[in-house]
Amino acid sequence: MCLVTQPTYTPKQVEQEAFHRQHYIIKNALDEVLFAYAR
Repeated sequence: MCLVTQPTYTPKQVEQEAFHRQHYIIKNALDEVLFAYAR
């Protein structure tokens, strides 16, 4: 996906972007919890 040639997002892309960001945040939080328990 090239953002330079296509600066305008389609609604589907915005949806996917938000989903991936949310998934990443949740994964980060889970990793931190697991790391805290592992200590």
